[in-house]
Amino acid sequence: MGFLAVIFLVLLVVLFLFSFRLKNDVRTLNTWREPQELKFGDGKKSALVVYQPTKHGAEAELTMTLADYLAQNGYTVTVNYPSHELKYILSEYALLAFGSGVCLGRVSPILSEYIMMHPFKNKKVLVYTVGRNTADLTDLNELKILIDAQNNEVHSIKLSKGQNAKLTDFVGKIK
Repeated sequence: MGFLAVIFLVLLVVLFLFSFRLKNDVRTLNTWREPQELKFGDGKKSALVVYQPTKHGAEAELTMTLADYLAQNGYTVTVNYPSHELKYILSEYALLAFGSGVCLGRVSPILSEYIMMHPFKNKKVLVYTVGRNTADLTDLNELKILIDAQNNEVHSIKLSKGQNAKLTDFVGKIK
């Protein structure tokens, strides 16, 4: 009986640690951040990248890769977090990109709200999500459905950490 009690206790501790980590991951996706605008490049075309980072930083790394790639290919790129404070006029950008990490199969409700509160038409749009299971596109579709696909050119990709080359290859085909 003592052995089973030890195993039960170990499982209980593992479950607690997992739930604590999961709670922190969800909190990060649901946390409003102060805007921190970054600029890349000095091209003739303009791109706006709005993304919600997570604690692990995979989407931040991929977003910076995206911004660098666009800057090297003729864009002036503005990168920021979604916020009520942002005053960007989306119609002024040739390319709009929206990205989010994924936790429990869901994207950031903050990014979703930003997209819904800032409608746009006749834009080339890139939607990307970053998660472990790249075969499950539920989260990606959750963001895509917020964008008027009939009046915009929408491209989407699901990535996992470290798939920087996959992202730049994908963007190279749509830019």
